[in-house]
Amino acid sequence: MREDVEDLEVLINKLREAPTKEIEILSDLMLFFSESLPLQLERSYYISKDPDYGLVFEDALVFSFVKLVGKALDGESEVLFLTKEGDFDVKRVLDALGDENVEIYFNSGECLQRVKDFLKRK
Repeated sequence: MREDVEDLEVLINKLREAPTKEIEILSDLMLFFSESLPLQLERSYYISKDPDYGLVFEDALVFSFVKLVGKALDGESEVLFLTKEGDFDVKRVLDALGDENVEIYFNSGECLQRVKDFLKRK
């Protein structure tokens, strides 16, 4: 219980520092997103607590945003996510990104090859 309280205190401090007002302004401007950015902030907290994802809060924020971009651009554009963070190499994360048509790469060479192959087709 003490650990949960400490985790909550850390989260509360991070949320206090978060530019919530700026996020709300940006979410009004980014009409192509189907979900508000403040909601993504809240959802990221819960994802960071789910052991099946295995993500810390900051990584959960990135994950939520990448999913949001994939969902928003579905059918309009290819979405490639390149990261050196091995934390994202988790089945639940990979499946969730795949469901939103996001391709994830952990190797820049593979990602660049994917871009080259795409450009050759065009």
